[in-house]
Amino acid sequence: MRRLCFLLSVCLLVLTACGDDDGGSDGSGTSNSDEVTLEGDSGSATVEGAYGDEPKVTVDGTFEVSETSVEVMTEGDGATVKDTDTVKVDYHGVGGTTGKVFDSSFQRGEPIEFPLNQVVPGFSKGIAGQKVGSRVAISVAPEDGYPDGTPDGAIKAGESLVFVVDIIDVVK
Repeated sequence: MRRLCFLLSVCLLVLTACGDDDGGSDGSGTSNSDEVTLEGDSGSATVEGAYGDEPKVTVDGTFEVSETSVEVMTEGDGATVKDTDTVKVDYHGVGGTTGKVFDSSFQRGEPIEFPLNQVVPGFSKGIAGQKVGSRVAISVAPEDGYPDGTPDGAIKAGESLVFVVDIIDVVK
């Protein structure tokens, strides 16, 4: 019996050691990390920071994407956000061409509430289906952001965007 227990323990140890857990993304768009690199069609953007902290976004080259995508940096355990919900979030938006922050509730020091059907499509696509308590990094294609740019020039026409969003609550 002792020998059997020993052999089973060794087998379990070997199987555990052969597992593929590098702490990075598991391929599902979830990384559970304080740092993630978003790869664009050209360029990349590195997002650093834990949920609740102002993120740091570093753009390498000109970050361009042709499709909007989301990377879950920290998965929450709250309610799942529906595309018709009003949410309370902290967010940080960066231009893919300039690498500059164009808007940030983190920098203003106060989260914001808004209905997901009243924001740019890429922002909504990145938040709908996520859970309260999550931090997501969203790569926004130009057609899902501001395809014609913004009147103040902070976002250029055809510019891809990076949003880092902490989902604080669903407001009923």
